[in-house]
Amino acid sequence: MNKNTACFIFFILMASSFPSYSKDLNPSNYQQTKSKKNYSFEWNQLKNENTFQTISSFPTQDWWKQFNDPYLNEYIEKAITNNTDYLIAKTRIDQAKYKARRSLAQEFPVVEIGGDFTRQRNSENLTSFPISELQGGGPRIFAPGQTVNIYNTPLSVNYELDPFFKKRLNTKSKQSLTQSAEWQARSVFNTLIAEVASSYFNLISTEEQINHLKQITELDEDNIKLYEVLYSAGLIAQDEVNEAKKLLEQNQEQLNSLKNTKEFFYNNLAFLMGEAPAEVNEIKHLKLAELKTPEVLSTGLASELLFRRPDIVAAEYDLKSAGINVSAARRAYFPSFNLAMQAGFSSINLGNLVSPESLLVALTASTVQTIFSAGQRRADLNIAKAQKEEALHYYQKTILQSFKEVENVLASYKESLKNNEVLNKQLNLQLDNLKLFQAKYDQGLIPYQDLIMHKKKFINLQKSLNENQASLLINQISLYKALGSGQV
Repeated sequence: MNKNTACFIFFILMASSFPSYSKDLNPSNYQQTKSKKNYSFEWNQLKNENTFQTISSFPTQDWWKQFNDPYLNEYIEKAITNNTDYLIAKTRIDQAKYKARRSLAQEFPVVEIGGDFTRQRNSENLTSFPISELQGGGPRIFAPGQTVNIYNTPLSVNYELDPFFKKRLNTKSKQSLTQSAEWQARSVFNTLIAEVASSYFNLISTEEQINHLKQITELDEDNIKLYEVLYSAGLIAQDEVNEAKKLLEQNQEQLNSLKNTKEFFYNNLAFLMGEAPAEVNEIKHLKLAELKTPEVLSTGLASELLFRRPDIVAAEYDLKSAGINVSAARRAYFPSFNLAMQAGFSSINLGNLVSPESLLVALTASTVQTIFSAGQRRADLNIAKAQKEEALHYYQKTILQSFKEVENVLASYKESLKNNEVLNKQLNLQLDNLKLFQAKYDQGLIPYQDLIMHKKKFINLQKSLNENQASLLINQISLYKALGSGQV
């Protein structure tokens, strides 16, 4: 039996002396089992076919373009270019890619080349050979008491063998984290677009509500003037005038509150676009009535749409990385193998440095097996298991949270649809009433106060309908976001 065969049998015996972990060495196995507790995740338990029906189509990734609003498209493009949260998310992708690339580089040999010069004076007691024997062509480098120059040009190659795929698993884990970072950036992108669109529609709605409330306050002022005339004529009491003034003050207070709300949405939209509010001269926009409102719920929704949500896919890659880390932690029990080769030229004379006689070559093979680490490897394995379990629970939480979001948005959307229908009917009826009361007032059959009251009712219904239409649009945006915004 030669030496190579003996070494091979020796390493096989060492590896077989450790516990078997073959059932976890497959990175695709993410089933968590601990103390006979099953942490498997059943997708079918989360799917509710009674809630989510078949869908024939769903908006594409650029869903905001369906509103046919050039101003909204412009603001979203600015946000994509300048928003700091999105820029940070994209830089994290680069970081993850470089970490994966660095891990991949560790799987290859390391080649180094150098050069050094040494000038040294040898010790008088360096050798017991007579000085006469060290003169001439003898080994002058060991000449006692002599000063010599040593020139070296070393080339070294170091390669750690990976028979148990320790480094390969580490690279796969980093690659999974890279995928996770990419999908997390998509999630930030979806949230950013939804916030820009919501702030934009809220800004439009608030401005239109301000216009409606200004019309109401103008009618209140006319009403107060009329009441003061009637009070001066002794036809009404002072408390009726005071009540009219009190109502005007309440509407003015509400008007000031709406103006503050408008400023909030204005500032929020500016910040989302990566600009200071002072740098934004004007935010142009269409009216709510000019917007095209697509009907995304007309054909129902498919539960499979949820599983293209970026946060769910990102959590899946995190879970995959955690599972690979568990396998890598188990393989830390196996020995490490290393090959090293050194070559180069070494001479005491610069003139004959590059010559066959100056060539040095050395090849080294080594192995290391840890037999005692005070529980460090066991602790690393337990940490990896706990992190995998955490990733699994987070994965489950993300999916459950997505269903919760969709259910809540669907409920709000359906409620807004019903309210929109009711408010439209009420508005049409009030418009007919207003025409009748206007005709009666023109004929002198009713006082001006009654006409003002019906005008205010009509404007208040317009205001309520405006709020509900904005709520309908924002719920629609929330639904796009909850279903992954068309991600594929």
